[in-house]
Amino acid sequence: MRKQIETLKVLEEISRGASELLDQREKIRPKLPRTFDRPDAVEYLKCDYRTIEKYAAELGINPKAYSENGIRWMLDINQIYKIRDVLPETTLLKKKTKPFKRQSDQKTQVIVVQNQKGGVGKTLSCITVATGIAVEYHEVYRVAVIDMDGQSTLSAYQPSINGDDRTTIGELIQINPETLSYKDFIRDSVSDTTIPNLKIIPATQRDRDIESIFHEGVFNGSIQSPYSRVKNVIEVISGDFDIILIDTPPSLGYASINAYNAATSVIIPLGANQNDTDATCQYLSYLPKIYKNLISQGHEGYDFVKFLLTNYEENSVSSLEIREELNEYFNGYLFSTTFKKSEAVKLCSLEKNSIYDLSKSMYSGHKTTFKNAKLNADQILIDIMLQVRNVWDKETDEYEQEKTCYSSDISKKT
Repeated sequence: MRKQIETLKVLEEISRGASELLDQREKIRPKLPRTFDRPDAVEYLKCDYRTIEKYAAELGINPKAYSENGIRWMLDINQIYKIRDVLPETTLLKKKTKPFKRQSDQKTQVIVVQNQKGGVGKTLSCITVATGIAVEYHEVYRVAVIDMDGQSTLSAYQPSINGDDRTTIGELIQINPETLSYKDFIRDSVSDTTIPNLKIIPATQRDRDIESIFHEGVFNGSIQSPYSRVKNVIEVISGDFDIILIDTPPSLGYASINAYNAATSVIIPLGANQNDTDATCQYLSYLPKIYKNLISQGHEGYDFVKFLLTNYEENSVSSLEIREELNEYFNGYLFSTTFKKSEAVKLCSLEKNSIYDLSKSMYSGHKTTFKNAKLNADQILIDIMLQVRNVWDKETDEYEQEKTCYSSDISKKT
């Protein structure tokens, strides 16, 4: 008994130390909105700085407001967005892109990022894609990310802005969808991030208990339709978003199956090494059995299933061999772009930033390394958005065909 008590005291002391360390890190490195110096702003808005300053002045925004503090010129992402909104249609940016408005026949793309193998870059891939689509595409896609992993690593990339506790996805999926005011509560639980058009439903360490809570609820009958709980949540908010990404734990439990059932498409990250590909292949052999169960739950099929090769070393013979092997056996399912191993991505991740949370001027390391990492991530976004747009185009075509057939039938009857 004495040894047990001593062990408990040790673990409690370690727990306090861990909490204090996290609090200290948040104080030292608080999550700040992305900022732009003058060259950053010119590159992002694709117009000269005089035009930017002109429309900034009209909005009451002063890029030189911090000059006395040694910052000669700076705008944050909220100010950049406001200036972008009022730029004239004659500017290059406005000529090239128009704000996206999803049509009624185009459903929200819900992309689950999943692999039972840990350490393959699920969370980093998910947050990079989410922030990238939100920030880099001037169509202003409405993006949300859901953190289904009780480790809550993804949520640390976008912590609470004002420090308040946030409702987690683990808490939301415990609520009966038939509950009064369910829809209002779900909508109110979607949290802001440092990026205006990116929202989050986070996780916390408390969500680690979700597996045991689920099993208990199924056994005692308190949880009905258990594998549709995430789908229920997404159905409430889908009208507010164009793209929703779901990060998942490295396991095939309740959380991951819920995510699979809610998704319209799947991205499977896998590391460019023998161990990761072997473990992933064993996992893939089991997926058809899982999907048969989802069919019984009414799943209508995925729009696309793609592999994203991660931790790819460009000058590595072994990485190249893995890539060639995967192309041979998964031809057509592997994204053409690999997520390359990068010192810039690593440094950003250490401070819980994706490559898109920073501008080049904010990055403390070698600028060329940052530029190359961003170009790599940009290409991944292009590959993914090509899939998404193809789905939307196909849905529109099918809708138009149905309309034509319906009109033809009416004409014949009259």
